[in-house]
Amino acid sequence: MLAEYGLIPDRVVETISAVTARGKRFVTPVGRFVYRTVPVATFAIGVRSVDGAMVAGPEKALCDFIDSRSRLRISSPRSLRMYLENDVRFDFDAFENPDIGVFSAYAASGRKYGLFKALERIFT
Repeated sequence: MLAEYGLIPDRVVETISAVTARGKRFVTPVGRFVYRTVPVATFAIGVRSVDGAMVAGPEKALCDFIDSRSRLRISSPRSLRMYLENDVRFDFDAFENPDIGVFSAYAASGRKYGLFKALERIFT
């Protein structure tokens, strides 16, 4: 979703969906589809209804991306911003008026508290 929202310049090679059940991966002639297990506590945070479908908003897409990085050991806003700018090539200018409440809710879930608090501080 980060590419869909214009927040990263990269081409998408697989579609990732969040599920609370067991994750799966499918490779089809149409493309690669990944169903990634996310905690129930964060599943509905930042979800929007688009034409009757549940879709991650840009804030949730960013949080899910960060949450999926198992080896990411960053807790300061400055280090996280540098990681997003340099490694992810995140476009901060395209991310206008983010809903800070989504970052706060992820932090309140207890998962990667320091990372999500750092993310919250970057945008406040």
